[in-house]
Amino acid sequence: VVEPPLEGCPQSGVIVKSRNTKNYLSLPYNPKLKQRARELRKAGNLSEVLFWNQVKRKQFLGLDFDRQKIIGNYIVDFYCANVQTVIEIDGSSHDDKQEYDAKRDAYLEGLGLTVIHILDADVKNNLEGVISWLHQHEAFVLINSPPLEGCPKGGVVSSLQGGVVEHIEKNHPDRFAPTPPEEGNWESASELLARIQAEKAQLIEDKKIKKQKPLPPISEEEKPFELPDGWVWTRIESITNVVTSGSRNWKSLYSESGASFIRSQDIKLDRLCYANRAYVNVSNAKEGKRTLVNQHDWLIIITGANVGKCAYIYDDLGEAYVSQHVGLMRPTIKEMGEFGHLWLIAELGGRGLLASFIYGDKPGLNLLQLRSLLIPLPPLPEQKAIVTKVEKLLTLCDQLETQITDNQSHAEQLMQAVLKEAFAQP
Repeated sequence: VVEPPLEGCPQSGVIVKSRNTKNYLSLPYNPKLKQRARELRKAGNLSEVLFWNQVKRKQFLGLDFDRQKIIGNYIVDFYCANVQTVIEIDGSSHDDKQEYDAKRDAYLEGLGLTVIHILDADVKNNLEGVISWLHQHEAFVLINSPPLEGCPKGGVVSSLQGGVVEHIEKNHPDRFAPTPPEEGNWESASELLARIQAEKAQLIEDKKIKKQKPLPPISEEEKPFELPDGWVWTRIESITNVVTSGSRNWKSLYSESGASFIRSQDIKLDRLCYANRAYVNVSNAKEGKRTLVNQHDWLIIITGANVGKCAYIYDDLGEAYVSQHVGLMRPTIKEMGEFGHLWLIAELGGRGLLASFIYGDKPGLNLLQLRSLLIPLPPLPEQKAIVTKVEKLLTLCDQLETQITDNQSHAEQLMQAVLKEAFAQP
């Protein structure tokens, strides 16, 4: 296909970038137009900015849109690779270019693309109507259609305009506590606690962990709130094999290489984030064994300004140890690690309860306070459901934070577009 030259742009230099995938068709483009495309994106007239705000970040049917996309020797306003569709916002600049536009459309359609033209005035005066009309356009109608009877709802795959479109609907209802399990389906919290106690008793008998002095029973006055059916209150001591901290004699073991040495400054935002990682060479086997960090451990700052901050060890760190300022707690059942961490960092949970011990000029926590800390114990499936729900909510928070930042930039761009329109010569 031979395309007419774009006004004011080079006629040569068109290449084809190989990118044939399910969602992307290899299209010819002229790399010399990259700077021009960037300038157009930055300038943006009002109608384009308004339309972009409706389709960016997969807001329209979950589809990806590019703005000021280079195709051949042309720069199109919007391009959706998922359905191989070009959308042009036609303003007054197109009034005397009907023949040129027709040749350009013929070129784009010759590549197997659908070309949709929308009037600038319609975007400005009836944006909601434009978006509604696009939902019904043949280029998007299969994406917007419900699944056929008898077909799985989770994925609709359709052939459209010579390409393959994959649209996956995520419709998994979340099961979130408090929802008591059906009797007999799950190990109850009481049964889980009994299993933990049995495992700990065996480890003590095998001399793999030490037996601790028993803690007093939990009184009704201690319980901060009423639990859902099927949950029980217990103490950290009852669900952990180890509650310890580093000793004071590590300074002499510092080295430029060796095992990682985790200090209080390495725990930030309730995550392990090394700050100028320190290393040690361990000579005392007993001390090293006691404070060696394992995957699924909880590490909590017990002295200093950030006392109470807590990290969960998701991955195997290799050989690593904790300093005297960091407490180490190891859950007996590793599947409880993520749920336990959520409780330990919750202001209305473990962190709030530990706060009552943190006061004075040198705030700190001791190991007895960590061992005695209350924790609600749901059945394991409920714990996993809570972790999954929190992860989704945190992801949403990250997206909203990004959106707020983007919206600030968009607001400035929109203001400039409005000012440009207002002061444009008639």
